[in-house]
Amino acid sequence: MDDSANRWDARYGASETEWFFGKEPSILGRLTVSMWKQTYGERAAKAIDLGCGEGRDSVFFAQQGWTVDAVDASAAGIEKARRLAAESGVSLRSVTCGDIREADLTAGYDLFFAHNSLSGLGDECLDMVGKMRANAPAGGMNAIRVFTNVAPRPEGDGMYLFAPGELKRVYDGWRVLYYGEDLLWHPQTEKHRSFADIIAVRA
Repeated sequence: MDDSANRWDARYGASETEWFFGKEPSILGRLTVSMWKQTYGERAAKAIDLGCGEGRDSVFFAQQGWTVDAVDASAAGIEKARRLAAESGVSLRSVTCGDIREADLTAGYDLFFAHNSLSGLGDECLDMVGKMRANAPAGGMNAIRVFTNVAPRPEGDGMYLFAPGELKRVYDGWRVLYYGEDLLWHPQTEKHRSFADIIAVRA
């Protein structure tokens, strides 16, 4: 396990009863479901959550009747994702402890979702985004949140920090349903963090 996975394992494993980011879905997760339904109505998606953490977004997607595969490098996070799914009365098709770079992206996913899991790949970050783009079918959706370089560098060496507007440029040629950038106070780490979010559909 690399240093980043060890750090998240310690955070997720610090409490048996509390979820580090809570059990409610992220804002990006909620937006993704909203944008999917605006685009495709009640059609169910086949989704992969790359870097699912403790499972809050994976479970939310499953609550929509979607088929969901969840992957994270933290064993403690994966264990909590399984518990949260059971507690919520939904099933995740697979919940895998492993490196997101080794996930099979060729399994016909309609949605590739990555919430703050790609910047930690460093030099391989853009390659991973490229694979998500390449494996999306026509009409497939990518939903991504990444760190930007507006705020000081987050902990961990080798983070890939996107410049303002860079993530949107990566998706030139796609239909961008949502794009935003923000600078936030992050209570979990007691530091400012800056982010970019995109939800885009392959033409």
